[in-house]
Amino acid sequence: FEVYENVGGAHPQTWFKAFNWDVAKKAPITFESLFTPGAEPLDVIFPIVQADISRQLGAEAPISAADGLDPAKYREFAITDDAVIFYFGQGEIMAGAGGALQATVPRSAIASVLALPTTAPSSGR
Repeated sequence: FEVYENVGGAHPQTWFKAFNWDVAKKAPITFESLFTPGAEPLDVIFPIVQADISRQLGAEAPISAADGLDPAKYREFAITDDAVIFYFGQGEIMAGAGGALQATVPRSAIASVLALPTTAPSSGR
């Protein structure tokens, strides 16, 4: 969900809330359960996120390593057949003027650390 909240300033704040569910396990998919135990996924994810946001903005994305390597910043995500899309609320990983952001990380780039299958299950047809 993309949420706009009027906080009394000139512009509303924008943030996200994502819900991911593992149907087979009947449990939520969290950032921690998305990856194999002991993996360091942000070592791979952060440079991809930084490059994708830089591409979108048309300038080098000023994301500090402290923010870019903080798992708490990656709690909101969506899983597609070929990517994991991370959503960042306004001011979460960059100055608030940068707005709300999203970055697409190909599943193939993080396949070695994903706890999910690298491709969607076949429908059997």
